[in-house]
Amino acid sequence: MSSTGDAPRSLRPFCFRCGYDLTGLTLPRPCPECGFTYDPVRDAEAARAWFASARSLWWFVRPSRNPDGLFHVLHDAGSVRVARRRRFRWLLLPAILTFVTLLTGTMFVVEYDEKISYYEKGDPTRTPVSNRWYHESDRVFYYELKLFREGLFFKKPPSWVRVTEVVNRRVVFVFPDELDPLPFFLNGAPCFVLLLGYLPAMFVIRRRSGSRHLSVDRPEFTLSASSAAALTAPVFGAALWLFYAVVVAFGIATACLWADRTFEPAAYLVLGTGGCWAMAGIVGFPLLVSMDRARVVFPNRLWANVVLILAAVGVPVAVFCCVTAFL
Repeated sequence: MSSTGDAPRSLRPFCFRCGYDLTGLTLPRPCPECGFTYDPVRDAEAARAWFASARSLWWFVRPSRNPDGLFHVLHDAGSVRVARRRRFRWLLLPAILTFVTLLTGTMFVVEYDEKISYYEKGDPTRTPVSNRWYHESDRVFYYELKLFREGLFFKKPPSWVRVTEVVNRRVVFVFPDELDPLPFFLNGAPCFVLLLGYLPAMFVIRRRSGSRHLSVDRPEFTLSASSAAALTAPVFGAALWLFYAVVVAFGIATACLWADRTFEPAAYLVLGTGGCWAMAGIVGFPLLVSMDRARVVFPNRLWANVVLILAAVGVPVAVFCCVTAFL
């Protein structure tokens, strides 16, 4: 690969496919290194049109067919707007909806009367030998375990069979005097902690594309790389939208008094959400790095992949462990 003086790399024309320095050559023309026909205007327009289309949402299916130069030409106003909309729809919107849903749900109280009866095992008439009535008032999204509701030392005889009946259920709006932070942490923290993993990765990409030897006089180069990084927003956002669906389902289950039957499936779904996020980081960022075919932003792909994966996966795990240990 040739070089010309000490000028920054991004100030000189280079092949978007192999990075060959095209300084002094009449453009458009085939690259002497790889044969790719480099046309600055055509390639920029093609990359921007593809980025704004719905096809770019599936960029990870066949990354080798994606346009060249995505890291270098997406600094126009239209591409920046598309990148911001995607980050909002796939990342910020599910986080905002999760917070609003949790905040709204805690303002509703489910009041009901619960009858707990016991009868002797084998009794065909099921004649109750003990009846207990309880009036309950549970807030949506709160974890009402009721471990010692029947008494600390109560232990039913082995021959007794328990039957629970819920009557007079109603949902009322009651503004809480003081918000309990535990439901927000248990229900919403995974969403915000996962979102934290996306921010360091974006910081690394912006810092890398803005390094001195690349764009000392080209601030739009950093903007273009940041816009291209928005391609990962749908990949990570799928996990956040899945988690929001889990939160909504758990709220409905709480209001319908099904929380005890849906707690275990919800726990598995939350773990599955974290797994989707981890897979997005492990697979998504290496694919994104490979799209810098000229190796201008990421000349060392191995280190770039390690840093981005650690930022996307390691940061949420570390933050969640620290917060859990603190509580």
